[in-house]
Amino acid sequence: MSSYSTPPSTCRGQQTLHDVATSHLIRQFPAGVILRYEADNDRLEEFILRNTLITYVMFNFCDAMELIGEHGSLHAYLSDWQIPIVTATEKDEILKNRTRDDIRHLLKRIQPAVYVPDAGKVYGNDLEYKQRGGLQEYRVRVDWVVNEIERQGWEIEVLPLAKAMEPWQFKEMLPWYREHDFQNFAFYARQYYTHGNRFNALRKHTNNLVDIVDPENVFMIALHGKTHLRKLPSRVNGASGLKQFIDNCDYDNEQFEQWRTDLEANSLNAGDDLLEY
Repeated sequence: MSSYSTPPSTCRGQQTLHDVATSHLIRQFPAGVILRYEADNDRLEEFILRNTLITYVMFNFCDAMELIGEHGSLHAYLSDWQIPIVTATEKDEILKNRTRDDIRHLLKRIQPAVYVPDAGKVYGNDLEYKQRGGLQEYRVRVDWVVNEIERQGWEIEVLPLAKAMEPWQFKEMLPWYREHDFQNFAFYARQYYTHGNRFNALRKHTNNLVDIVDPENVFMIALHGKTHLRKLPSRVNGASGLKQFIDNCDYDNEQFEQWRTDLEANSLNAGDDLLEY
């Protein structure tokens, strides 16, 4: 789904080549291996900024807000050719207290960008009515975000979380996905590793998405483990993270290129669309 409206530059006059290139980058699925920004990591900041090997940079909402406070906008911080992907996925208490004014403040100052909205709690061990309530809260939030972006004319593409996990949830969400013409989805993989290793559940839920929704692409947030990525469906064409980069690359461009090339060639888009689990 494109939540993108006419960019400000179009209203002012002829689009520049940079405007056209930027619009293309936010409209297309952010495929490949993408690094996540980490606050107070000076070596990472030095590596990312002005690095022509890096086009997309992932930020969580709170870090993006801090950088906006310091620089006025994310693009005042990033290099001209770099595109922010901002994800709202954070701890439940942070999500619960996030207001629409907070979101407006952020969206206005990250554009052009890709945004991953979030709201609501959906946990498999909760009662079914609570899970339905979490999914409904999420739909309401995304509906509002999409409408606000269109109303304001902000140059932002929404990349939705699948949010659902089980077949019944995906079937209930399917009409809403279709209503928005969502073709690409994200999974917040980190929540599957917070209390132990729940990769099998992540794989099962991703397969449920592929089987029922038939997405064009899936993006994994916080997952660069090559063995796990390789076991996910072939629709997983993008992934963000940081730990494996730090462990394998020592903030070195040559090592980064080799590591990223290997991960993209051998782990992303590598699995079968439906795996046994």
